[in-house]
Amino acid sequence: AHAPKPASLVDTTLDDDDIVNENPDKSFPDEEEKIEKSLQRIIWEIMHKGMGFILFGLGVYEVQSGIKLYSNKYSTETSLEAIYLVWIAMGLGIILLLFVYSKFRTYTPKTT
Repeated sequence: AHAPKPASLVDTTLDDDDIVNENPDKSFPDEEEKIEKSLQRIIWEIMHKGMGFILFGLGVYEVQSGIKLYSNKYSTETSLEAIYLVWIAMGLGIILLLFVYSKFRTYTPKTT
């Protein structure tokens, strides 16, 4: 048996030959044809997204309540809670902008 190659010697670049399209006359399936999802997959996706939103909301609440307790205990002059909410709003704004951009951009496959 041969020893595996060190990571520095492994070629990780992708050539156009590495991309597989079994029907070269058509574009990739996900560009034109939507694959029908099973009911089990749809339920999993809904639960996965819902759990993500719930955990994100709980995390924001926990940090915010911790900041409030810190401010009450040490009587800080500046409102750390307001700064935190602005920081969260900016992060959500960036996520929203990227989401809108991803929905409205036009994808043109590279042809050579």
